[in-house]
Amino acid sequence: METMIRYAYPEDEEQLRDLLVSYDMDLAGDIEEHVVAQLGDQIIAGGMLSRIDHDLFHLEVFAVSDQWQRTGAGRLLLSSMVENPWLFCHDTSPVQIFKITTVARGDAVPFYIHCGFQTCSFPELISPYDEQCQACPNREGCQPVPMIFRRGNMI
Repeated sequence: METMIRYAYPEDEEQLRDLLVSYDMDLAGDIEEHVVAQLGDQIIAGGMLSRIDHDLFHLEVFAVSDQWQRTGAGRLLLSSMVENPWLFCHDTSPVQIFKITTVARGDAVPFYIHCGFQTCSFPELISPYDEQCQACPNREGCQPVPMIFRRGNMI
């Protein structure tokens, strides 16, 4: 059986929400704005990418089911999203040079680095993402790390 990458459907909401909640996250918008990796009838990973500007995207949420971690499922979904991010934002305006930012939990940093992201500083993120973790009561446990993926010669 092959893993399918697609936009989420309304009937996926409960499964995707359960997955995200298991990591203390939730849906970051309408269910149809999220992308999922599906194997059979199971959502094994999901995320949401927002287009902030012509050449700037932000990965709002991303999670991989516990039993599918270290199997390549998360890497497959994230690689698809960073290859052509506009396709995962209901957009048809491709760009050759762009960057994608996100905030990773400390224990997820090696995964993001393996997928081509680099650590950066919070001021490198656009508002409101540059301040999103400041008032979080779980900041110490989460150990948030701002990350950036660059394609092309963007500084």
